[in-house]
Amino acid sequence: MDKKERKEEKENEKEKGVSVVPVARLGVDGAAGGDNVTVREGATITLTCRLTANPSVYNLTFYHNGRPMVLEGTAGGGQGVRRSLVLNNVTEVNRGLYTCLASNQVGDGQSNALNINIECE
Repeated sequence: MDKKERKEEKENEKEKGVSVVPVARLGVDGAAGGDNVTVREGATITLTCRLTANPSVYNLTFYHNGRPMVLEGTAGGGQGVRRSLVLNNVTEVNRGLYTCLASNQVGDGQSNALNINIECE
């Protein structure tokens, strides 16, 4: 089964009311797809966790190098869950692996690992 067929199957299950664990895909807005992204030091990047789930996701946590990140601000993104993480003025501290973990009443779904490299000026 290819990627398109899996997507169609998930959409069909959702339409039928079938409960599914969240499927999460983490990416950098404006960057080509892939799990390795290099950005210039000082840049601002937005990491977005794209979700498919039924029932809706009630909690989403971003991780940096395996540690949960404490986020400030209000929830957003439709279902009361923040789906994007903005990193301003990135430095070497921001280098590493990022993931997101989405939870619904069925279970938890972890995203791909996204490796962020910082190119020093």
